[in-house]
Order: sequence, then structure tokens, then C-alpha cells
Amino acid sequence: MATLIGYAKFSAKERNVDLQHEALNAAGAYRIWTDGTSGVAANRPQWQDCLGDLQPGNVLVVNVL
Repeated sequence: MATLIGYAKFSAKERNVDLQHEALNAAGAYRIWTDGTSGVAANRPQWQDCLGDLQPGNVLVVNVL
């Protein structure tokens, strides 16, 4: 079975990621990275860390609200 990796970020409208975390946990994500910035040009260090941690066979789950 594949390992699920989760990623969440704040949106411009929704400044709380609790619902995203709940959905990612319910999906079975073993680890969730979260960036606290919004906007197209925002620096997203957790996204870069998440991508760097992916291994062959992992599944990236991104929940967008």
C-alpha cells in the first residue's frame, strides 16, 4: 500500500487549515506539511520540504478548500 503524504496551505478566504488537516488525516496521510502564506508569488518552504521528502511509491494528497 502506498504511503500518503499530505499538504495544506492557507487560502486567501479561509485562514484556518483545520478542515484541510481533518480531511488529510481522514484520507490516511502519515505526515502533513502546512504553509501559512497565501498568494501566487508567496514563498512556500513547507511545499519544497514536502516535495523533497517524497519517495517512489508515495502518493501526494493536496486538499484545497
